[in-house]
Amino acid sequence: MRANEMTGGTLRAPFAAKLQQMTNDVLSQRFGGADVETIFQAIAEKHTPGMSALQLAANERSAGKFSRWVSTYARSVDVSTPDEMMTALSVIDSRVRGWIRDPEATMAEIRDNPGIADDRPVLDTDPHDYRVP
Repeated sequence: MRANEMTGGTLRAPFAAKLQQMTNDVLSQRFGGADVETIFQAIAEKHTPGMSALQLAANERSAGKFSRWVSTYARSVDVSTPDEMMTALSVIDSRVRGWIRDPEATMAEIRDNPGIADDRPVLDTDPHDYRVP
């Protein structure tokens, strides 16, 4: 069982690392005052290639939900001060490490405390909505 857990973490790590790199880039640019939509257009070119393959290789059903939360968090969290920026980076790092180690527990934490307001309607039919178990 422990070997399976370690193998799962090894499979999830490259995808999670790519998500973390993307998020750090987004947060840094937002902190610098760049427009969110402009950032995401540039990020798509830089970070998106290969992302689907990494997600598939992660072999984890919650990968799409985790990716959606990471993206929503990076787009929405307040990073207007250095302290807020450091807190945001810390939250991402903690959640990435948690998801690699135990995706189910981390997704439960995210559902309980996403760290951001998300006013979109919750759709049980959306397989990537991190708010749906």
